[in-house]
Amino acid sequence: MNKIIKYSAVFICVYSVMTFAQTGTLTGLVFDAESEKPISSATITIKEINLFSTSDSNGFYSIFEIPVGKYTVDFVKNDYLPFSVNGLRIDTAKPRELEIGLLHEYYLDYYDSAFIKSNLFPTENLAQPFILDNNYFTLGDKHNNHKTYFNKYIKGYNALILQAIDKVQTTALDGGGYFIGIKAEPPESPIGYKLKLFGNELIEPPRKTSYCSGSTYTAFIEALNLIFEYQEKPLTYEVYEAMRMQELDNGRREDDIKFWGKWNADGFGNHFALVQYSDMGKIIEPNNALPGDFMNISWTNGGGHSVIFLGWHLDDTGELNVVYWSSQKSTNGISDQVVPISRINEVMVVRLTKPEKLFYLDVNKSTSYDVKGCKISSERIKEANDGM
Repeated sequence: MNKIIKYSAVFICVYSVMTFAQTGTLTGLVFDAESEKPISSATITIKEINLFSTSDSNGFYSIFEIPVGKYTVDFVKNDYLPFSVNGLRIDTAKPRELEIGLLHEYYLDYYDSAFIKSNLFPTENLAQPFILDNNYFTLGDKHNNHKTYFNKYIKGYNALILQAIDKVQTTALDGGGYFIGIKAEPPESPIGYKLKLFGNELIEPPRKTSYCSGSTYTAFIEALNLIFEYQEKPLTYEVYEAMRMQELDNGRREDDIKFWGKWNADGFGNHFALVQYSDMGKIIEPNNALPGDFMNISWTNGGGHSVIFLGWHLDDTGELNVVYWSSQKSTNGISDQVVPISRINEVMVVRLTKPEKLFYLDVNKSTSYDVKGCKISSERIKEANDGM
């Protein structure tokens, strides 16, 4: 009889501890650190007690009935770098909230110092026009392998611009959407994430979408971040403010106003900003264009497009095309695109050659919009293709 009573007492004691144990809750959001878009199906694990949750389609997660204490919380998602929070305190006072931004695994080698330091010089012309064969298109139109693919052909600042393209594309692997509309609410956004120059914010994006000149300017800025990653950056406030894509109150920066206003102006914005306004670039003949060069296109039916040149391509019908990267409605935003040159009236190609001129920018310098474009010589390009 005494033995039975002892076992009963043990059972009651354990039951009482379980009933009155103090527990807390962990809730939060998992998002892409660059695009700020929610990440679904991420696994959130409390390491010491093996409790876990999975983020929903909006990036939200919750873990309930966590015993009070300090824990390590792991955040894991395929194609992203894992992230851990150590010593996180859980108590009963209120749910603990934790928002975590994950970086795409692409960033493992993004700031490769050897690659960056080996390309700190102006890109030089090649002997022949740059032709892309069909192998390139196996990568798809929304890929982040420009750096890897072009590495054996392109050296210098253009190589870092191609790497910058990959960073921008990684923020919107589905394109991110394309939208233009100054008077819309919210208004158009040149790019869909918080672009920064040397850690200084250039835009608070009103939308997650983009448009052409916004995407190319973003790649230009991200290239500057790479070029000066391991160098002194004597950026004055005056120059920083001139590089912003919005006014200081986050209102729209109008065309022709400072650096972004020149870049975004109608016509050959790359010329206005890089050649005239800042002296950071030089004009390149279309036949000498190389991957990573900035190109403005004037269409035969009117209007224009701001792009980054990737190559010429002769398709199976014998038609000559230009391949570029930009943001356009037909590709749902940021993407490679192939366009017949028969649709093009003129182009202006500009190559980044003197990025250090950024630090000596005369922010009040005026520019002329009376600039003539260049015709594309299809004969020479086809001759180069025949010689491959």
